[in-house]
Amino acid sequence: MERLKPFGQSEPRRGPWRNLVPYVLLPPVGALGLHTWRTETLGAAEVGVAVAASALVGVAVWRQVVALADTRRLAHASAAIAGRMERRNAGLVGANARLAGLATTDLLTGLPNHRGMVEAMDREIERSRRYNRPFALLFLALDHFKALNDAYGHAAGDACLREWARVVGEDLRATDTLGRWGGEEFVVVMPELGCDDATAAAERVRAAVARHAFASGGGLHLTCSIGLACYPADATDRDRLVALADRALYTAKRLGRNQVRAVNDPAVLAAGGEAGAGGTREDTALTGTIEALVSLVEARDQYTGQHTCDVGRLARRVAVALGLSAPDARMIGLAGRLHDIGKVAVPDAVLHKAGPLTPAEWVLVRTHAAVGADIVGGVPALRPLAPLVRGHHERWDGGGYPDRLVGAEIPLGARVLAVVDAFEAITTERPYRPARSPAWALAELRRAGGAQFDPAVVGALAEVLAADPSTPPLRPGIAALSRVA
Repeated sequence: MERLKPFGQSEPRRGPWRNLVPYVLLPPVGALGLHTWRTETLGAAEVGVAVAASALVGVAVWRQVVALADTRRLAHASAAIAGRMERRNAGLVGANARLAGLATTDLLTGLPNHRGMVEAMDREIERSRRYNRPFALLFLALDHFKALNDAYGHAAGDACLREWARVVGEDLRATDTLGRWGGEEFVVVMPELGCDDATAAAERVRAAVARHAFASGGGLHLTCSIGLACYPADATDRDRLVALADRALYTAKRLGRNQVRAVNDPAVLAAGGEAGAGGTREDTALTGTIEALVSLVEARDQYTGQHTCDVGRLARRVAVALGLSAPDARMIGLAGRLHDIGKVAVPDAVLHKAGPLTPAEWVLVRTHAAVGADIVGGVPALRPLAPLVRGHHERWDGGGYPDRLVGAEIPLGARVLAVVDAFEAITTERPYRPARSPAWALAELRRAGGAQFDPAVVGALAEVLAADPSTPPLRPGIAALSRVA
């Protein structure tokens, strides 16, 4: 087969006269032939003329045959090139289709990936908006997936994800779209379903997963948690809808897992209010970390665990009364939950002692502020709370510990904690003294204002207590701040 020249490369151009020479000579040849035919006696000249004329005719015919052959060759070459280009174009179309599929497909499960599900949500929102129809969005997560990976290995974890996706898909309608959002989290877009119907469908999926024996774990039974949000009842844009379904999912996890929670569920609404700032996943994770740390203290001292909960709640209210923003007040409340975390370093004999502490024991007790700050500071998300934990036993007059800060040198959040910590300690029964009334405790805090406590913070606490109808009337008292000093 003749080799085709590269595209764009052609043979050198030849003058058009070369191709026309045989045809230009045909008229003289015809005239000579006619002259010879009319001549009665043929001599050598006439015979030569006849031979030459025949030769020229032969050349012309040969040139025509060659031209036709060239034309046929070029036609075949053009067809070959066109076929090759068509095959290449078909290959490119197929390759582009495969790339487009890979860009929106999860390689592990074969389901739509994060990008594919975003596109599916956008299409469904547009369709629902055009036809004024609802749809539901489910957020699903396999419970304790990290523990599964740690126990059985990542290969078994991947196999469980594939099997789980198959089990979930079998309980969905043909019109539903299941996809992998990331990690062990999946989402389902369910057209034409309101919240009640979607909740029932999600419950069927949850139950199907719970009763399925996973072959990857040798018959292991796993569970999943599901969060649910609906368009347009809960949100009308994709980002908001996703955030709400995500919040509902993490509420389901916090409340024990293996359950379905919709956005309008009272438990989800309550969790969102406690989380503040939108109830995001980060808020939930932060709250979970704090609860884990507080549980360490509760394991040592049940009183301290309840005390820190009360301090955190009241400190947040006092911070609001001082005019702080909601996020700042929330952070002070979280610091209140953690302010006594350093007591894990105090021996039980000292922590639970019923009588007065010796000077050496006081030294041990007073280490808890610095130790607590070190513990809290070791968690990146909690690091902003460390100065508040460290400074909650500083005094307004500079006589506190561990850094003997004076007045405004003490972080405002630490000053709030100092007042609220003392108030809660005085109003709670302890092994070494009985509980006092809130009014009695407030009188003591006012007496110590300007020396031990920031007077402005004491005033804010008084405003909070005055707004609480359960607070008894103010009654004079005596100094009794004992171990809260």
